[in-house]
Amino acid sequence: KGAAVLNTEETPTSDFVSDRDSSLPFQEMIDAVMARAGKRGFAFNATRISEALFGDNLAANTLMVGFAWQKGLLPMSAAAINAAIEANGTAVDLNRRAFRWGRLAAIDLHHVQALAGLIGPGPIGSHDRGASPVERYAAELERYQDSAYSARFRSLVETAGAATAPYGEKGAELLSAIAANAFKVMAYKDEYEVARLYSEPPFRTALDGQFSGYRRLSVYLAPPVFSRRDKVTGRPRKRKFGPWMFRAMALLAKGKRLRGTWLDPFGYTAERKAERALRDAYLADIAFGLSRLSPETLDDMLVLARLPQDVRGFGPVKEAAMDRFAAARADLRARLM
Repeated sequence: KGAAVLNTEETPTSDFVSDRDSSLPFQEMIDAVMARAGKRGFAFNATRISEALFGDNLAANTLMVGFAWQKGLLPMSAAAINAAIEANGTAVDLNRRAFRWGRLAAIDLHHVQALAGLIGPGPIGSHDRGASPVERYAAELERYQDSAYSARFRSLVETAGAATAPYGEKGAELLSAIAANAFKVMAYKDEYEVARLYSEPPFRTALDGQFSGYRRLSVYLAPPVFSRRDKVTGRPRKRKFGPWMFRAMALLAKGKRLRGTWLDPFGYTAERKAERALRDAYLADIAFGLSRLSPETLDDMLVLARLPQDVRGFGPVKEAAMDRFAAARADLRARLM
């Protein structure tokens, strides 16, 4: 029986050059492959994970190799794969890291996606199992910041619930989009949140599940305050930090109460100011749109509610996405007037 590890990132074909409406039956293709692979079929967006973790999509293939190897789908040793990476001589360190991240993704994909900033932090604790998405978002925002921050989210969702209730299935779709994207912009990945995710038990549990033993752990980070930009790519350079960084992260995670205050040493960077501005703009836009919600504005509100979905990644990648968000947002607000 076959097996498959699929990258769900859709790559445009040459047809898009001449026909902007050209499309592929992408989901049908995925479904067909997964049906053949059965329980040995796996699909995730390796490109987005690679871009978020490494600032480049070139490592996506190696990340998938690591995933496939950890799942037992490749009949060779990890040493052989690492030797092949070294023999190739291209981006050796990057590909070694991508291989290890792929192995970790095979054990706990949700956690890797959270560390990459692609979804909300996780995995969700056992006390959240069976809870609604809104309850999970609210609980996670309390862990992210505090109960007042979580209450701000709940208040918005309650307002949205009342406003969308008369619109049936379409209203429920809008409410779901508002909850998911309000959570996304409120739980932006800053230094405190990255420290929390690396400090909490699920990360160490995932490592213990992957390796029978290890003496040293290192992590590659590009802190905005300390990182220099690469002259070629314009992106922050990642630096290697040794085991001491995990102890520092445990302390830094406790400093989340400083987030957004005048005492926040990271809050003055352009990146953090942009994150807060995007959050506040989105929450204000939703409140504005809900106050004018009608059958005529429902479709535009749904587009507005989903705008943050395309704001992903870190550094310059995210900056470009924020620029696109601002342009789309201005157009939609004008139409909702």
